[in-house]
Amino acid sequence: MELLPRARYYADHLREHLPNVHVAVISYGPELAALSHRLRAAYPDLQAQAVALTGLDNVDVHLCGALAADMNMDASDFPPDLDVVPSSTALYQDYALLGYAAIVLQPAW
Repeated sequence: MELLPRARYYADHLREHLPNVHVAVISYGPELAALSHRLRAAYPDLQAQAVALTGLDNVDVHLCGALAADMNMDASDFPPDLDVVPSSTALYQDYALLGYAAIVLQPAW
């Protein structure tokens, strides 16, 4: 799972130039499942990386609740520091309406 480390890189890079910028990470896809408690052993560092992102000033990490529900999971299946939202699509649109720019990270496979 490579996307969270890349999100951290971009957040750090943006903050070098814009120290007070707010960064929101919205997880949807295979990495979301890997953030669950049930897959923690298979991806031991991933939850720690996600929680570490939430510990940075002005960085929020959101997980798609609709996708989680499709995988028979809910907010209790993830670390409490991660914000499980009803719909990542709706949240993405809300951020766009607020003027946020999107950096879409895709797996490199």
